[in-house]
Amino acid sequence: MKLSTFSKALKLTSLSLAYLLSTSVYAENIIHLENGVNLLAVNGEEISSNSFFDGKTKFKAPNGATQLLMSYTVELKNGSETELEHSNSSVVLFKASNENLFISAPKITKQKHLEDFNKKINWNIKKQDGTTLNFKSATLKTSGFQLSRNYESELAAFNQTDS
Repeated sequence: MKLSTFSKALKLTSLSLAYLLSTSVYAENIIHLENGVNLLAVNGEEISSNSFFDGKTKFKAPNGATQLLMSYTVELKNGSETELEHSNSSVVLFKASNENLFISAPKITKQKHLEDFNKKINWNIKKQDGTTLNFKSATLKTSGFQLSRNYESELAAFNQTDS
């Protein structure tokens, strides 16, 4: 009878240990991108146009510090026409652990709102319970007109600065 109790205790301990190890290995954050939010790079790695993240509104990020490069696209009326406008690319750094995070931009209906957004970089990052997640942000500056950008090298240079 003691052997049976010991066997049950050993099984229970083994299962508990396996569960704890598996949840720590697979612990991550789920990040939901609201309409218009464009993910350009995650932790220094550029998102290619044919990548898994392309067009996705949800992705996984590891626990701890996460660096995202994002921009925002919005339709703005210009007289009788509607034009797509893009924000500057911004680097966002935050720390989170086992969270569902929702990233959006403030309501932008005029060119002035977009200009203000570019100055303030005031993304909305909320946890599932509705509380705001603290983050740091900065603009990833570029010089001149560019048809294409190498975000990985730009982020590597950016990460060498005080920003």
